[in-house]
Formats: sequence, C-alpha cells, structure tokens
Amino acid sequence: MSYLLRLRELINKPSLVDFSGEYMALDQSDLPPLLIYDATLALELFKSKFLTPLNFIGYFKKLLRLSEGDLPTIDAIFEHAPIMLHGERHLIARKDFILQFKIIERDLMLFLPQYTQSFFREWASKKQLSPIEFTQNYIDGAFRGIFEKYLNIPYGGLPALPPKIFFLAHTLPNAGEAEDCLNDLKVFIDQRLEAQNRNASEAWALLAMLVLGFEPLEGALMFGLMRGEEVDIYNVENFLRESAPVNFLGRVATEDFTIGNFSVKTGQEIYISPVLIHQKSDLSSNGRKENFSFGKGLHTCVGQAISAKMAEHFFGELQKYSHLDFDINHVRSIRDFNLTFFKK
Repeated sequence: MSYLLRLRELINKPSLVDFSGEYMALDQSDLPPLLIYDATLALELFKSKFLTPLNFIGYFKKLLRLSEGDLPTIDAIFEHAPIMLHGERHLIARKDFILQFKIIERDLMLFLPQYTQSFFREWASKKQLSPIEFTQNYIDGAFRGIFEKYLNIPYGGLPALPPKIFFLAHTLPNAGEAEDCLNDLKVFIDQRLEAQNRNASEAWALLAMLVLGFEPLEGALMFGLMRGEEVDIYNVENFLRESAPVNFLGRVATEDFTIGNFSVKTGQEIYISPVLIHQKSDLSSNGRKENFSFGKGLHTCVGQAISAKMAEHFFGELQKYSHLDFDINHVRSIRDFNLTFFKK
C-alpha cells in the first residue's frame, strides 16, 4: 500500500514530478502502479475499453486498517453508482442517474438562489469567520435542500448528514460514524420513497451524490475562499479546473494493451491526476487548457452541472459581502482522496 502514500506525496509536492515525461511508476515492483500526468495520454486512457474503474474503497479500508466487512452502506453505494461500474452495468446505471440528476438540477435552480441569499445574510453579522465552518454549513444546507425537495419532505425533516468520509486522517470511529449516518439516511430515504410509491433505486442517486459530491465541492469552494486573489472565482469553469478537488482517478487494466510507446499489462493499476495534468498543461506553450477535474469520456462525473451551479451562486453572492472576514491563517490543506482543508 506504500505506493498510495507515494501517490499522495507526489500530488502534494508537484516539484517531485518530472513534467517532461507523461507518467511515472509509483514503485519498483514487476507490475508498478502508474501515475499519469499528460493530457493527451490521459484522454486516450479514458477512452480505452481495456481499463475499468478501480475499487478504491478496498484500498481506503486497508489504509484505515478496516476489515473487508466494514462500511457496508458505503460499499453498496459504490456498487450502484456508475463511477465504479464498467461495461453494460455502467451504461444502465449512468442512464438512470442522469435522469435523476436532471430532476435534481431543476429543483436546485428553484431554491438555490434564495437559499444562498438567506445563508449569506445569516452569516453576514458574525465577526471573524471560520472558512471551513462557513463552507461546510453552506454545502450541508444546500444538500439538505436538494434531498428535501426531491423527497417532498418539510424543512428540517432530514436526518443528520455524515461527517467527512474520504480523508486518510480518519480513525475507525470516524469512519464508523459516517457509516452509521449513511445507513440511517438510507433507511429514511427508503421509507419516503416507499410511502410515495416511487422506485427504491432512486435512493442510490441521492446517496452517491452526497458521498461523491460533498467533499470535492467543499474542497473547491474552500480553494476559492483561500486563494480568491490568485484565481478567477467568477469564471466557474476555469475556477473548477484550478481547484481540481478530486486528486486522482484510478483504473485497472483488464488485458494487455499499448497506446503508442505506452504499454500496460493485465492487472496493472493507473492513477490519472487532474491537478498534475493541469499543472503540466500550464507549463506548456501550446495553450491547451483542457479541464480534467470531472474526468473525461464515459465516466465523466454526472454531477458536474450541479457542482458548477453551486459554485456559481456561492461566489456570486460572496462578491456582495466583501466585508466578510475569514480566518484563513489557521487553515491548511492536503490533497488526499479529495482536496481537503482542516484547522492547523
């Protein structure tokens, strides 16, 4: 498992990466995992039919010294979410998720403007603000609004949302708390869907959006709060490219294949890093600035539009409150599974 720690080190210290190349091995084994940071190669790999998504939940458990049977609700979410599926199962799940996410996007636009305005008014009178608390509360409220609107339940009727999940500093009790919260939420959603004679599979879209979307979105908004003077937070597409909150996208080869001079063996793991791809692209002179923050190809994130809308409204409203004083000096970040901010 040391190669995952090596992966995290390279993502956090890009100066260790030789950007004159396209990729590098993460260890010296006979079948080394590969870190990809070249845009052209990454695009070809995303299109390859010989790669399938990595079940990184298994690695996550090992790194946290969890047993295989731990976190069953999180396991089940990934068994249904298109991001972890391949082939026909992926296409079916993606079709269902896109239909449900379109409904969520529609509902989001009905309440997000008013919610954002109310949220900023509520926090405007406070003294020095914790950017972490501010951002977490904004996203928590927005996700609660999404769930309440989708499930036709009154304000405040939703159980507690889980704490951070994919952060390697977690201990077993932290991960267990997240699992318990998700299980309670799943039971609640199932009951609401059954009472409304709706398809029980709709629960997986909501839970996947929460598990896969909350932390990356938090990382992106925090990035903007911390570095607003360095990046254009009002150009949402460029801003999300700069933040690149999901740090790597894992794949594993189902058979041997070759792309140009790049060869992969069956079972070999590949980690494509959006943030490193962006940094290498920015160093080049060809002006190509593709955005890999949401992946590419068939596995492009289905929640991309939702994330963009939330970021647009958050920073659009922030522009009206230039007096807000955020205590950024006691916050630091690390690129873990996602871009994560925490108190020093």
